[in-house]
Amino acid sequence: MKAGISIVICTYNGSARLPKTLRHIAEQQVRSNVNWELVLVDNASTDNTAALAKEEWSKYNCQAHFKVVHQPVPGLSYAREMGFRTAQYDYIIMCDDDNWLKQDYVEIAFDVMQQHPNCAVLGGMGIFVYETTPPSWLAAYSLYAGGPQAPTSGKVATNRLYGAGSILRKSAYYAVYKAGFRSILADRMAAQLTSGGDHELCYGLALAGYEIRYDERLQFEHFITTDRLNWQYYQRYIRESAGCFEVLEPYKILLETNSPSRITFYRKLSRSFFYHVKKYVPLWWRYQFINKKSEEGKITKVQCIILKTRIKSFFTGFKALQENFNHVVALRKKLRKEGPVKKKTNTFVAA
Repeated sequence: MKAGISIVICTYNGSARLPKTLRHIAEQQVRSNVNWELVLVDNASTDNTAALAKEEWSKYNCQAHFKVVHQPVPGLSYAREMGFRTAQYDYIIMCDDDNWLKQDYVEIAFDVMQQHPNCAVLGGMGIFVYETTPPSWLAAYSLYAGGPQAPTSGKVATNRLYGAGSILRKSAYYAVYKAGFRSILADRMAAQLTSGGDHELCYGLALAGYEIRYDERLQFEHFITTDRLNWQYYQRYIRESAGCFEVLEPYKILLETNSPSRITFYRKLSRSFFYHVKKYVPLWWRYQFINKKSEEGKITKVQCIILKTRIKSFFTGFKALQENFNHVVALRKKLRKEGPVKKKTNTFVAA
């Protein structure tokens, strides 16, 4: 697979967001010995996204090859898969249509991936740029992709990164795909707010023995539009994203314990449940006696909603949690045969 950078933008009705995103890409400062390109995936858009993108890109004297492809099936994971297939280089920057990459993004991404051949996903730091001043509760407790992803640059202990701005090693992705990995989570679908596909991909690659890394030098601005700053949208985001828990938690537990034991799984699940309950109860109690309209009241309400949604998921998704744990255990055995760890570590630690 050719060394180089492919920037893949997946967009749904992104005509209003794309111009500034494309300008930041066209202004990348890239060494002449680094091959790079831009692939835009139009994911079932109903506006003039494709035509506008072509017209916008033609304004710049950028030497990077530009291509637009169409994915008629709604869903960010489906769009990314098409982008991966279209990309001609091994390192793929997953750039959202509201991500404004700093001018050295491509160069730094290329260099870090070259220096760490066992790294399958590399993440950067999103810096929020709001269209209008955000509510205090959102600034204090944002669920959107932004901020540091680890205490320092290097290997990420949690084995997960947000997808925005992350760099994927295409050869690693297809190695685990060949071994049987398929994303259960379709991620964002048109106007729906489902999510979690980026974490699932990281977990799948980590199960195969690849590294998930973070580099604080990789910086981009994440533009948050006004329509994503209201209370109704935020509540819907929490509710529609809750379904990813039953898929991601089994991955998380297996990676933490390195054990296929159901006893270990139930023990970790129980601890997680009581941890969330212990956080929720005092918050809920405090919320009863504070000014609901104050800054503290709004922030506390957000925290209570998130914790209550998670606690509910332990009950509503219990059967799915068990089924997905069996799936992840079986998947790990297959993945280790294709990943960098190979057969010499294709064993489990007993519970």
